[in-house]
Amino acid sequence: MEWNITSKGLEIIPPSNLGKSIYAWTFKIITDSNQHTPNALQTDANKALKGTKK
Repeated sequence: MEWNITSKGLEIIPPSNLGKSIYAWTFKIITDSNQHTPNALQTDANKALKGTKK
């Protein structure tokens, strides 16, 4: 397996011949920044949970 850091982020290049297997490829990627902006009407968690059982 090969990998590169590009201007668009991490690029993972799996082997061209994956062979026979009953398992899928998985990758755990840890970052130090958000990857997207949450799409929420209320971004303040305390306001969103007001009046509910936390």
